[in-house]
Amino acid sequence: MAVSVRDVKNFKVVKVQGSLISGEPVNALRTCIHELLSGETKEFAIDLAGVDYLDSGGVGAIAAISFSTREAGGTCRFFGASANVMDILKKVNLHRAIQIFPDESAALSKSAAARPTRFVA
Repeated sequence: MAVSVRDVKNFKVVKVQGSLISGEPVNALRTCIHELLSGETKEFAIDLAGVDYLDSGGVGAIAAISFSTREAGGTCRFFGASANVMDILKKVNLHRAIQIFPDESAALSKSAAARPTRFVA
């Protein structure tokens, strides 16, 4: 799995490529976000278009990243998930707990900020 970061508007766009699974792939993404949270930018958009599979560790990482970003006073928006990844997120109802958009432009739009984030118990 590979993680890369670029600046777009006031967001750090984090592109994830490969399988987001327990172990090194999840650790790499969590480390990346943790390092970014220690900087000035607290607005993230996570590009899931390149993720072909995620396991329970990947699901947990997505939930944890969303939560830790919000706890730090920032926002985290996800976008570009494939049908396979969306199916997994829907099976565990995580799609209701995070901000997820079809593409980058929707995720970075100002109107996206009006969409509430809620965690489902």
